[in-house]
Amino acid sequence: MLSRGSRGDAETILQQENSVLRRALDELDVLEEIAAATVTDRPLDSIIELIVEKCTACLEAEQGSVHLLEGNTGGDQPMRTLLRHVETDGQSTPYRLADQLTGWMLSHKEPLRINDPAADKRVRVPSFAAETLKSLLSVPLLSKGKLLGVLTVFNKKDGGGFSDADERVLSIIAAISAQVLQTADLIGGLKQDREALASENSQLWREVNKQFSTENIIGSGPRLREVLKTIEQIRDTSVDVLITGKSGTGKELIAKTVHHTSPRARKPFVALNCAALPDTLLESELFGIEKGVATGVEKRVGQFEAAHEGTLFLDEIGDLSLTAQAKILRVLQERTVQRVGGREQIPIDVRILAATNKDLETAVKEQQFREDLYYRLNVIRIQTPALREIREDIPELAHFFLGRYCDEFNKPDMKFSPEALAALAAAPWPGNIRQLQNEVKRLVICAAEDVISVDDLREEIRAQAGEPSEDRSTIDRAMDTHERQIVVDALKTHGGNQVHTAKALGLSRQGLIKKMKRLGIDAAEMRESAKP
Repeated sequence: MLSRGSRGDAETILQQENSVLRRALDELDVLEEIAAATVTDRPLDSIIELIVEKCTACLEAEQGSVHLLEGNTGGDQPMRTLLRHVETDGQSTPYRLADQLTGWMLSHKEPLRINDPAADKRVRVPSFAAETLKSLLSVPLLSKGKLLGVLTVFNKKDGGGFSDADERVLSIIAAISAQVLQTADLIGGLKQDREALASENSQLWREVNKQFSTENIIGSGPRLREVLKTIEQIRDTSVDVLITGKSGTGKELIAKTVHHTSPRARKPFVALNCAALPDTLLESELFGIEKGVATGVEKRVGQFEAAHEGTLFLDEIGDLSLTAQAKILRVLQERTVQRVGGREQIPIDVRILAATNKDLETAVKEQQFREDLYYRLNVIRIQTPALREIREDIPELAHFFLGRYCDEFNKPDMKFSPEALAALAAAPWPGNIRQLQNEVKRLVICAAEDVISVDDLREEIRAQAGEPSEDRSTIDRAMDTHERQIVVDALKTHGGNQVHTAKALGLSRQGLIKKMKRLGIDAAEMRESAKP
């Protein structure tokens, strides 16, 4: 039987052991919660607040703080305070010991315990905090020996100082917190980078889609309007399209416009020139190849797989051999590919845009092109007109290329003389838009004056433009249309004021009036349309 004194001693010991056990459990709970913060989606500031809250509660302190070095470099960098102080009652406090504590930690990298601030000379307490600061315990946040920041608790609630046990607990919390904070900071940075990349990617897609919108196809004649009408009609579909036309008429531009105005706009656009593809490389290029088929051969994805969920543009498809046509037809029918050397049938979701400068109907009759493949591709057909068929659009195209290449080559603004523009509109352009584009580029580089004259044009263009042509009436109409637009734009710019407009165009007022009359521009109507 225990005596009353012995029983009391036992109860005291038991209470002490229970107290130690409860504290140990509290410490474990704190460590578990802080460690668990790493695998959550909590932002960095929220994790810091959690650390401070748990430390002050566990160590029975009035306040706590976390201060991190800028960029977490661990060097002598400016301090970044992510959370200055947190109190149990939620009020802020004017302590400004962060600089001194961080400086001390940079030098010592070990815990700092001060239970008598007035007598301790290691850290100078500001006068405004002398009355409220009773004790502090500060430990370094270290990762692989590099100082990330400082974790501090202030003022033991019982009025006493912080103990060795408190220092041990806070050091353990700091060791885990350093890793948690570093991980959270890294995750936060990655999220910011991802968001920045996503924003940049969206902006780039908007620019690409804008670049290949139908609004950027230059020309307003009936032939081009028909092309644009067809593109608009199929913009919400993924139907296969056959694009026909002479070389240099912009078939690839039309294909890109079809792709970028379709539901597949943000998926791959893969272009393949069939004319440059020998039969020996056809299968591996189109369908891919498995590793080890031949010595040194690595696995490679084919163009059909690369265009999965997007668009595959088969340019000059009329140049494929009958054998190659048969293999492509099989893929279009089954919508699967099998890599060279492989056995697996790989499903694909690809829209086909095919282009050719050949007459496929004639090729089918002459058995040079498979009839079944032709009808498979010819669901929607777009015919790109030769440049000589859209002479009314030549002035607009020439001015467009002129502006582009003046910008590209950092040249001052240039313009065509009326005679030069008429010669361009009259030339036959066997190379179509590509030839016109290259000629304008040459003129920007080589012309000596800002006004391009007939003498600056290539000799063959001058000669061809001077030959009689059955298209002269078309050329005249094109020139009048272009000239009218210039005058109308100038009138709008100057609010319908004829004096200012004439001066801007280098004409007399009477000369402007005559030109307006010839071009059918109503002065009263222009003044009315210029009103705000």
